[in-house]
Amino acid sequence: MNELDISNTQAVFVTVILIGLLLYLNHRDRKKSAHIERESRNT
Repeated sequence: MNELDISNTQAVFVTVILIGLLLYLNHRDRKKSAHIERESRNT
């Protein structure tokens, strides 16, 4: 029971972190999108 409980909690914890990270990166990308486009053109 304990092992199952811990693995389930970890799965939820990791999922929440990944979703939060994706939302954070998506929010940053919108702000820096113009800057990234300029850099990609120069490269």
